Amino acid sequence: MAAPGSDVEGPDVGGPGGAPRGRQRRVALVEAAAGLLSEGGPEAVTARATARAAGLPLAAVSYHVEDVATLVREGADLLLDRLEEQVRRRVERPAPGAAHDPAGRLLAAALVDLVLGSYAGRGPDGVRALYARTLELSDDPALAGRLRRFDAACAEGVRALLAAAGRRTDAARAVLALVDGWLVAALVAGGSGSGTGTAGAGDDGDRTDLAGWAAERLAPGLVALAPPTHP
Repeated sequence: MAAPGSDVEGPDVGGPGGAPRGRQRRVALVEAAAGLLSEGGPEAVTARATARAAGLPLAAVSYHVEDVATLVREGADLLLDRLEEQVRRRVERPAPGAAHDPAGRLLAAALVDLVLGSYAGRGPDGVRALYARTLELSDDPALAGRLRRFDAACAEGVRALLAAAGRRTDAARAVLALVDGWLVAALVAGGSGSGTGTAGAGDDGDRTDLAGWAAERLAPGLVALAPPTHP
């Protein structure tokens, strides 16, 4: 076999998408593309970068995948699958005490965490990456349907968390939009927008806590949009 990242494909390769070795290598390439896509967007998914990340020779890309555009789309599909799985896992662990928190702060934090998924805990870079990837992928008409399914999964996750907290769910999509809005506002303002509360990303405290800043400001709108089902 040729060294990873070299230009020569070894003789032990199965046919494109055919023999087990061929299928395994295609899967490895798509997984590598998903990782590159998550961190750097579609422009990061080049044949050479994908082969290197997969530990395969460069020739494996053209041998096992039709073209780089296909690699980006299949990588995007896998990335969105993973993000949806993270949404499901978070729904399985509702925010403890949210049903007994009339101010909605615990639920707001859980909703921000649900939306950020694997990008949570990375400060401004994580928030920026999440929305940059979404916007970049939306440029490809072939991914429109897949992005709609991801959006629907997020809305369903919001609905489930609202229900678990004993709140009305009919405005779940509006709540999701509010979460998105506050996260983007936190990014744009650097967490230093007006308002009261504890130290946020723009104060002298933890400047990476944009998620916390957004959750704090989300809570009042959340309470208004999704009041308790049994006041």
